Amino acid sequence: MKSSAYIKITAIAILLSVAVLILTVSAQRPKQLWKSGATTVTLSRNGTLMISGRGAMDDYRNKQWSPQGAPQDRINDGPWDTIASSIIGLVIKNGVTHIGVAAFGNFNGLKSVNIPNSVKTIGNWAFAYCRNMESVTLSNGVTAIGGGAFYHCKTLTSITIPQSVTSIGEEAFHYCDGLTSIEVEADNAHYSSMDGVLFNKDKTVLIRYPSAKQGNYTIPNTVTAIGKLAFMNCDSLTFITIPNGVTSIEEYAFFGCKKLTSITHHNSVKTIGTGAFSGCENLISIFISNAIASIGEHTFFHCDNLTSITIPNGVKTIERGTFSHCLSLTYITIPNSVTSIETDAFGGCNNLTSITIMNPTPPMESDAFFGIKKNACLYVPKGSIDAYRSADGFKEFKCIKTLKEVY
Repeated sequence: MKSSAYIKITAIAILLSVAVLILTVSAQRPKQLWKSGATTVTLSRNGTLMISGRGAMDDYRNKQWSPQGAPQDRINDGPWDTIASSIIGLVIKNGVTHIGVAAFGNFNGLKSVNIPNSVKTIGNWAFAYCRNMESVTLSNGVTAIGGGAFYHCKTLTSITIPQSVTSIGEEAFHYCDGLTSIEVEADNAHYSSMDGVLFNKDKTVLIRYPSAKQGNYTIPNTVTAIGKLAFMNCDSLTFITIPNGVTSIEEYAFFGCKKLTSITHHNSVKTIGTGAFSGCENLISIFISNAIASIGEHTFFHCDNLTSITIPNGVKTIERGTFSHCLSLTYITIPNSVTSIETDAFGGCNNLTSITIMNPTPPMESDAFFGIKKNACLYVPKGSIDAYRSADGFKEFKCIKTLKEVY
């Protein structure tokens, strides 16, 4: 007959085994579970989110990408929004075909993600503000990367675009402050890369320069257009050479390049888009092509150290806010070709004291010199002082003088 002590020990062992089993099952049981389109989203107790199923996830914001549509610092509208910061892992199972719009924004505990080859589309803002995301693996199978898909992934250092990708949305990799390289697989039919810079396939359009790529840069001779937002917030870029053959600098192309001091380009440039050099705080001087007929809105807004600029004869319109808040600009010469100077074109240029206008007929003006008229002197062609003194927008100048014969 077994002793009572042996029976007690056996009973305790059985109870412990049962307890361990219960704990094991409990640990394996999902902490939370959601349905998202054709997929199931499961949160484990260790903080890993798993997406499984066969088909597309739901979208959690309007499908139309717009940078203005992305709220500052918050992007995730998924049902797991309130616990986003506590999620430390993400597993997307093969079978998922679409990663939802804004699905995983603000997953600050996420270090890496692997996109399986079943995924065809990555929605707008899908991983926006994942500030600690260090690596992303895109499998061959992804065809579309949505606008702002990796927006503000500040620690992402490099990414490779697979052969299958046919479209990349606006600002897909913008504000990725650690990004030094964007590579494209050689057999991709729509995109290419050179020295870690993203281009279209034939390298005629420069699409995106990595934010953390340092030093000077010479754009390849094949390029004819510098794309919208191409160098936006590239804080390490100091000097750029634009080759003869580039005809277009698109909207906000160099917006916020705070260390950029000098740009060299040629007369081939015909259009400069809205805000192209806005916020280039250390830009000292720039040459504007003689082929340009209009300087876009806010093109040089807050170029705080711009001391001089030559507006070529041929420009007809200086648009709204073009030189607004260029705090170091002390003089400007406006050529005979200019017939219109729009609202706030030179507004806030507090150190502008000398304005020369070569056109004997006053250009149309609507508060273009707001805030500086008391300090500046206007120089106009001989015989046109009376016309300027009676013209709207110019008659407020207390100092209007005739140009010297040298002009």
